Amino acid sequence: MSIRAQLMLAPVMVLTTVLIAQAAADPPYKVVCYFESWAVYRPGLGSHDVEDIDFDLCTHHIYTFAGLNTNHKIHSLDPYHDLYNNYGEGAYLRFTGMKETHPQIKTMISIGGWNEGSKKYSQMASSAEYRATFVQSVVDFLAKYKFDGLDLDWEYPTLRGGAPEDKENFVLLLKDLSEALRPRGLLLSAALSPGRQNIEPAYDLDEMVKYLDFMNVMNYDYHGDWDPFIGHNAPMFLTQKDVEHGEPFQWFSLNYTMNYYLGRGVPGSQLMMGFPLYGRGFKLQDPSKHAPYDPSNGPMDGCPYSEEPGFCGYNELCERIFSQSGWTDVHDGDMQAIYSYKGSNWIGWDDLNIVKLKLDYLKSIGVGGAMLWSIDTDDFRGLCGPKYAIANLIWSELNGAADSEGRE
Repeated sequence: MSIRAQLMLAPVMVLTTVLIAQAAADPPYKVVCYFESWAVYRPGLGSHDVEDIDFDLCTHHIYTFAGLNTNHKIHSLDPYHDLYNNYGEGAYLRFTGMKETHPQIKTMISIGGWNEGSKKYSQMASSAEYRATFVQSVVDFLAKYKFDGLDLDWEYPTLRGGAPEDKENFVLLLKDLSEALRPRGLLLSAALSPGRQNIEPAYDLDEMVKYLDFMNVMNYDYHGDWDPFIGHNAPMFLTQKDVEHGEPFQWFSLNYTMNYYLGRGVPGSQLMMGFPLYGRGFKLQDPSKHAPYDPSNGPMDGCPYSEEPGFCGYNELCERIFSQSGWTDVHDGDMQAIYSYKGSNWIGWDDLNIVKLKLDYLKSIGVGGAMLWSIDTDDFRGLCGPKYAIANLIWSELNGAADSEGRE
């Protein structure tokens, strides 16, 4: 049976598992789901808004992204969509308002992200006065829009225009935030790099664990079209080729990253292991050479919903791309990863079987839960099977059944 055939059948098994499992009143694992607010602008069946989220499939829902303004205060990056001001769509309050019907969840706001960069966060964190301004703006923001906490996605301290002092100042910023948020019963998390080349200069992990409620490890984007060769987005394990390519590629696997954090003394209960609900694609320089580290000719063309070269959501892969004939699927036993190619197109992605292997791994290493990036690229319309096939699998394997819509 082909991988694509398994992709179409496996959700049926996921559905059965969810239906027969017993719901846990106090889930043993956190499931932290990021929501890309800009998904509302995707065309056609790719458009995804707050009301499309299955709020029963995650313990923590994180809205992305807010930004940092020139006065060192948190602010909306899309006021028309985020706010009700000036006849806006009010997505913040619609998002946090879901707690009225789903009281078991926590809703958080994430500030930062790759496009925000590092420089202005470095400047804000460099001064006690600037930090105080930021912290007070966060407290006011969370209260106004009824969020349960802040997720800090500074990519990355000391890097991308940052300063050497960022490593220490990041800890001071977390300390200031924690001292303001914890007495109010509010949460503080951070999105952290999977790459040792970023972890070592950016993070004082011994100090950070004192102030963060949990850490969301971005176990993806190990490879992408920024590389001159093809490589998998989120391999579980290293291969001999990774080692032969030296630093930083010899560090680029889920297993290496998680063991690095654990080995540095981060409590497993604080670590959320990242699951990408998307793949990374390339154009092959030579269609006959399609193994990892063979030469790339840039990114694969953008998929129909996300429209980003080199990126395809799981929904795009199962609905639109792999419904086409002619794809060859490879299960790499060393990486424990799937990749597929057709002509000059190549993409590394995670099917439901790989997700299940990663969940088994998560439980074996004793970490606190899963993080999903992002809920809006799952098969949320159920066009390949039951709705939210990946999120359903993750929840059911970790926490049993969820009281959720769309399972009949």
